[in-house]
Amino acid sequence: RQLWWGHRIPVWYRGEETRCQIESPGDGWTQDPDVLDTWFSSWLWPFATMGWPEKTAELKKFYPTTDLVTGPDIIFFWV
Repeated sequence: RQLWWGHRIPVWYRGEETRCQIESPGDGWTQDPDVLDTWFSSWLWPFATMGWPEKTAELKKFYPTTDLVTGPDIIFFWV
């Protein structure tokens, strides 16, 4: 999405080169101007606040999911 706010996509470009990482690889690199979808950002919230990628007690207690259950009508578009 082309919005001025949101979680920026961690992709950097310099000519024909592409890098996928959070920090800038250095001089001459331009970050992708797009941001992640609002639903994706919402999905990140439990991970960002409960210690992921570590297997914390908070993550285990409040986000004990290992399976994703969804309706067949949206599985193609959202999953």
